[in-house]
Amino acid sequence: MTKCIMDHDTNRQNHGRTLDIQLPKYGRITKAERRAHGFNAEHKIHPIAETKKVIISEGDFLQGTRRDTYGHFTIVNNPDRTISVLEPGHSGGCQNQIKSTVMETSKHKSCIVAVNAGFFDPRPGNVCLGILDMMVGMCLAKKRVFERNKE
Repeated sequence: MTKCIMDHDTNRQNHGRTLDIQLPKYGRITKAERRAHGFNAEHKIHPIAETKKVIISEGDFLQGTRRDTYGHFTIVNNPDRTISVLEPGHSGGCQNQIKSTVMETSKHKSCIVAVNAGFFDPRPGNVCLGILDMMVGMCLAKKRVFERNKE
């Protein structure tokens, strides 16, 4: 990760800090580091996340043109303290062009729910786009949340 520039001091109310984590020549983008959901009892909201199955039907059953699409719908309580963006595999995975499945990456971070919500360039040799990490998983972490954006 490149040099971090502190913008604000630690905020005692939210136990977090705000960082500029992109080189100034690219224009600064501010991200925040906060304690994870459930860090203490006053911030805990149950359930942390609730996932439901969905079926979307298109076409007409009687005419034989009906098609069903199956999926999952997840509602996250307190997403500001719950969702984190992970690099593939581990820290430095984007820079090192590591390819990893959502399941492999989420297992290392003890995720409750993980989804493929990535921004990436599918052409060979182009894993990351500009300042974006290849976001292999948005992890509902049990412990600490760190949102990151790199050059």
